[in-house]
Amino acid sequence: MRNQIGFWRGCRTCFRHLRRVIIFAALVLICAIVWLNQIGLPDFLKRPLVETLRERGIELEFARLRLSLHHGLVAENVRIGQAEKTEGPVFSIRQVQLRLDYYALLHRRLQIRGLTLRQGKFVWPLSSANTLTLDHVQTDLRFEANDTWSLDNFQADFAGAKIMLSGDIAHALALRNWQIFHATTAATTNITTWQSRWQKIGDVLNEIHFSGAPQLSLTMDGDARDPRSFRIHLIANVPAADTPWGRARAIQVAARLMAFIGAPTNSNPSLAWWTNVEPYRIEWTAQLAHLTSKQLSARTIQCDGSWRAPELIVTNLSAELGGGQLNASVRLNVNTREFAFTNSSCFDPHAIATFLTEKTRDWLAQFSWAQPPALQAWGSLILPVWANRQPDWRSEVQPTIKLAGKFAVTNGTFRGIVVDSAHGDFSYSNLVWRLSPLIVTPPQGTLALTDVENDATKEYHWHAQGKFAPDAIEPLLASSRAERALGIFTFTQPLFLNADVRGRLYDNDSISAMGQAALTNFTIHGETVSSVESAFHYTNRVLEFFRPRLRTGAQRMAADGITVDFNSWRIYFTNGVSTADPRAVARAIGSKAGEVMAPYRFGQPCPARVNGYAPLRGMEDADLWFESEGAPLEWLKLKTPRITGQIHWLGETLILTNLAAAFYGGEANGFANFDFRPKEGADFGFTTSVKNANVHQLATDLASPTNHLEGELSGRFVMTSANSEDWHTWNGYGQADLRDGLIWDVPVFGILSPVLNAFMPGLGSSRATDAKARFDMTNGVIFSDNLEIRSTMMRMQYTGTVDLQSRINAHVTAQLLRDTWVVGPLLSTALWPVSKLFEFKITGTLQRPQSEPVYVPKFFLMPLHPFRSLEDILSNSTNAYAPPPK
Repeated sequence: MRNQIGFWRGCRTCFRHLRRVIIFAALVLICAIVWLNQIGLPDFLKRPLVETLRERGIELEFARLRLSLHHGLVAENVRIGQAEKTEGPVFSIRQVQLRLDYYALLHRRLQIRGLTLRQGKFVWPLSSANTLTLDHVQTDLRFEANDTWSLDNFQADFAGAKIMLSGDIAHALALRNWQIFHATTAATTNITTWQSRWQKIGDVLNEIHFSGAPQLSLTMDGDARDPRSFRIHLIANVPAADTPWGRARAIQVAARLMAFIGAPTNSNPSLAWWTNVEPYRIEWTAQLAHLTSKQLSARTIQCDGSWRAPELIVTNLSAELGGGQLNASVRLNVNTREFAFTNSSCFDPHAIATFLTEKTRDWLAQFSWAQPPALQAWGSLILPVWANRQPDWRSEVQPTIKLAGKFAVTNGTFRGIVVDSAHGDFSYSNLVWRLSPLIVTPPQGTLALTDVENDATKEYHWHAQGKFAPDAIEPLLASSRAERALGIFTFTQPLFLNADVRGRLYDNDSISAMGQAALTNFTIHGETVSSVESAFHYTNRVLEFFRPRLRTGAQRMAADGITVDFNSWRIYFTNGVSTADPRAVARAIGSKAGEVMAPYRFGQPCPARVNGYAPLRGMEDADLWFESEGAPLEWLKLKTPRITGQIHWLGETLILTNLAAAFYGGEANGFANFDFRPKEGADFGFTTSVKNANVHQLATDLASPTNHLEGELSGRFVMTSANSEDWHTWNGYGQADLRDGLIWDVPVFGILSPVLNAFMPGLGSSRATDAKARFDMTNGVIFSDNLEIRSTMMRMQYTGTVDLQSRINAHVTAQLLRDTWVVGPLLSTALWPVSKLFEFKITGTLQRPQSEPVYVPKFFLMPLHPFRSLEDILSNSTNAYAPPPK
């Protein structure tokens, strides 16, 4: 019993001591924990941990290493990198949690399973003014077998963007062998090159500003012993960015980089730039919206691409720009430098004008369209050697260009030429453009064009067939002589054309053309032409028409040849045959030529032949012959049912020769010349002869259709000099003969009829057996001293003048029975005193002559005509008190 009591007493004593020990141990543990949490681990505990991390390839520098009840071992104010200060990249972390392998620790092995980084910062000073910084870094780093690092939930802020990173790195200890982490080798060429490149990247990043919260997600894995083994998958989302090149929104990029197994190493130093990425295979896709820059504006841009040495390929490149859509693909072989592309687009090329050469922009500026043109094209070229910093693109690259494709455009213009639609196929190789065919639909007609142009020689060869409005090409001829020549035409119907055109670009004088043309319903200087057709040839600014045919209504014109010389501004006619109105032809040649021919009116088309040349403007330079085969003609008040002759237009003169005409029952011939050089009017002269003209018919046209004149008139008149603007300059001479005439209805000849009839009934109305006169004209005044009118009963003699205003001043004498057979002279002498009764002075005008007896007072003649004498006396008395005429 006592033994049992002693046993339990001993147990209680041991329990009390054990409790004290446990309490003490707990107090010691609590103190140790507080110490380790507040003061940190002692050096003998830190050294094994630092060595363990160093074995993992991590150099840690920290202010203290403490124990956290929640996070375990925590290193504060950590610096990962070399122990000494360097100019290389530095990774500083506010807190690093060391995750121990507690199972290995139970077996007395110190192992770290991983690290948890919080509030880290990566700083890489690229230059004194530029630093590459990753801020707010946090991640979980796990150490796996084979020195593999597994990075989870890496997050950091970089240049305003959120970066997320994950991946596995095998044999991570090899990372410390990378030159980028060794400042001691920073002076080497490779490091310097990389730093220079990263410095440029940093400079660019400093100029980029983001809106919203950009996100960059990066996944990578690889073996640190071989940087080429890394595989990287990148995803970037940027709400908006403002860069030196422009602004864009909704930017999305996805890319993958992986080793290209079996990729050859290119030792060509000219490809040194490409060797940095040659061992890798890269694939990417990218898209953005609302791109705005100085060079380009696009609603959306999207593309996929890949790099597989030696080829860089861009596929599915699409963009909404220029009011349309662009779809293209690109391929580049860096070994052969061959660049190839395909394109299918429908957008306004002006949207990419800034990417083109100056000459191409100038050429493109000549086009405009209401709807974007559609284009499909494919091609290739060989780029210059990569090491050539200043290549000669024209001699090195242009000969290698190959292009092919087709295009279509609607409602467009080219240098002001309106086109409803145009479409065609094109190709380019060996410096030669080919267009076959180009179908152009202008507002009137359709034109098919084929083209071959040589960029080396600038020579071109066009073939055109179809219809188009000739005035539509007027903008192409701006400020040229051809434009002024085209201005004399007015077109209402399209021109049919089948022509070959050759020449050199930018050299209008080199243009040559040949073919056939036909045109209907147009005007030349306002004169209507129904149709014209001809073969033609143009070269050296000379246009030749072969066997042209022209029709205007029922009138026809044809020729063996017509030549239009734009050098001399002449039009040449060879064996021209015409039934057209010469006045219309003259008006078509020019306004002044029309004025010359205006007085000549042809009653029906005048058959004529034409040879020579006429000026295209003015009338100073002309040598043109017209030969009439006979047609009715009216000139002033004169008419003829048929006239033949020749007209020679020489310079500013017009010469009419070999004129012959049927003239009022008789005939007439003559010639004339006109000189248009005077500033006022025209100088002219002519000679005309008339034979057996019917006086009654002639007077009907010249004076009165109700006249009672009779007789046959013959004569000749020569106008030696005259000017059409001043009749005082008219000078000439002539003669006239009248047979079997009845001319007393002419007031100036019938003025004595009442007196003679009163003296002897019928004496003043007797038929004239003949009448003749010779006369001269000086300064517009006609003078004759031997005008004689003979009849059976008397002879009348006139002397005096009459001017071209019809004013007369003459003296007339009637000799009774002067022409009586055999005894006429004797009777006339016997009746000489009586003849003095019939000697009168005539004044006034030809239409209203006034007579006054020379030797007998007027009142002595009252018994012969009492009423008329009384009227004349009263009229003269009234006029005596009237004021003199001004």
